[in-house]
Amino acid sequence: MSSLQRSAALQGHFRKFIDGSHILHLHQVVDAYGHLSFRHPFRPDTFVMSFNIAPAQVSSPEDLIAYRVEDAEPVQEKALPGFAERRIHSEIYKRHPEVNAVVHSHSEAVVPYTISGVPLRDVSHMCGFLGPDGLPVFDAADHMQRDDHPDLLVRTEAMGAALARHFDDGNNVTLMRGHGFTVVADRIELAVMRAVYTQKNAGIQTTALMLQGVTGTAGGGVKGLSKEECAGSDQTTRWSMMRPWNLWGNDDLSIQLLEPGTPLHPGSVIRGRIVRKREIAAPLATVCVRLLGRAKAKLAVSDGDNGMIYYRSRFNFWSGSAIVDVVHEGPIDVAPGDGNSQSWPFTLALPTHTDAGLVNASEEDNASEACFLRPPGAAEAAAGVPAQPLPGTFHYDHPGSSKQWQGFVEYWIQAELVEHGKSKVVLAVMGVQVDARGRFTSAARHRLSCSTTIYPTVLPTFTTYCVKIAHALYWEVQISVAGEVWRGQGNQEILLLPPCEDASGSAAFPPPFYEEPPAGDESSESAMVFEGGFGLMATVASSD
Repeated sequence: MSSLQRSAALQGHFRKFIDGSHILHLHQVVDAYGHLSFRHPFRPDTFVMSFNIAPAQVSSPEDLIAYRVEDAEPVQEKALPGFAERRIHSEIYKRHPEVNAVVHSHSEAVVPYTISGVPLRDVSHMCGFLGPDGLPVFDAADHMQRDDHPDLLVRTEAMGAALARHFDDGNNVTLMRGHGFTVVADRIELAVMRAVYTQKNAGIQTTALMLQGVTGTAGGGVKGLSKEECAGSDQTTRWSMMRPWNLWGNDDLSIQLLEPGTPLHPGSVIRGRIVRKREIAAPLATVCVRLLGRAKAKLAVSDGDNGMIYYRSRFNFWSGSAIVDVVHEGPIDVAPGDGNSQSWPFTLALPTHTDAGLVNASEEDNASEACFLRPPGAAEAAAGVPAQPLPGTFHYDHPGSSKQWQGFVEYWIQAELVEHGKSKVVLAVMGVQVDARGRFTSAARHRLSCSTTIYPTVLPTFTTYCVKIAHALYWEVQISVAGEVWRGQGNQEILLLPPCEDASGSAAFPPPFYEEPPAGDESSESAMVFEGGFGLMATVASSD
């Protein structure tokens, strides 16, 4: 194979990796956490992952890092920060040379089968790869060493090797107690398909068990596939795996940014193009692209009787139809064959503030009590929620025995192609990272803090996060449920952007810088984050 052919083949793997990451996000197999990897096609002692961003945000080969299988360290010395759990991948590649792709997921549909004693087994003809006998469960507690951090993450070589041994029997999926699951395959497409259908199988099995419980027919258990049926189904899905991949993949529609490495801030202008590569002959079709942003949160509180009470919220920063660019309306004709495509340029502008009118009008499940941007100290029955500066992309997951809190802020571009007269909508999704802006006065530099309350009468809601700057940089979250206060805090890297008078486009913003904490001043002066009308962003140093 010539060097040109090798380069083209490697670029093909990069494209599959990016598509696979987006497919996993599209099916909610991964969100802010979870990851995909592949073994380098020409260097089997090397594997490739993205740096520690959400899979939906992977957009170019520049986001990828090559690691050594031997020690999970980057091949290049000055690599971007990587995932703490990359030893899941390195140890599997080390022990199983037949494996060329790995998916790690925290799927909420699958986790119950890691903690309940109920085996997850193949109950659908699409999931023969799961096998008839139930999947093995890896328990991190069984392999903890004295210095290991007890958070169930696979951070060490020893822990990764223990997980890799769970694939010795030829199984394709291993569950991970209280954590998620890991899938292996000999190619990216098959690993992605198996991850998607593992989650689907869990949903089907859970529904069947619930039906049995309701109807009183649970005694016999669910009827799964036999050993022969599993083998036959697995063979069929291997043969047809490109059908779902082509349905989910980006040949139907893809999003390409003109400047994928440019930092985005409130007010930035995003430019790119929508591309259709697959054959199509549509007399009349519409192609549009929209920008979306939201915050979601889940609070789980122990009820004191081995159960949990869940509070959830969702807040869209603006209406789904507010930021839309209709890039084409008319015929679309893409001939069959490689190299044929049609593309349309687009321009989208990030707003500088959230849409307070949407919140106060109680549209799209966004009543004022569900707004995580409630100003600190606002009365419970406040007449309205003011517009707030757009928050930066943010992910947080705090595990605990009696309280667990998860929350994130995310932004994404969604492209849609609709053929007139047909109900099918072809979608493409790409996550984007948005950094918030910080503006600090001299009086507010030493200590910034804020807090909010989850009022029992208006649950569910989303709580704000707060950031303090003192001798060490750290963030703090404080909530109150039925009078009980819970506070979470931790060390983080705080990304601040300097003030800017012109917010009309990304070019107007200077590059971000990292603010050093002030030294030697114990000033007790404080300023509430929302009172000054500025936002700030806490970037997670390692998100797995």
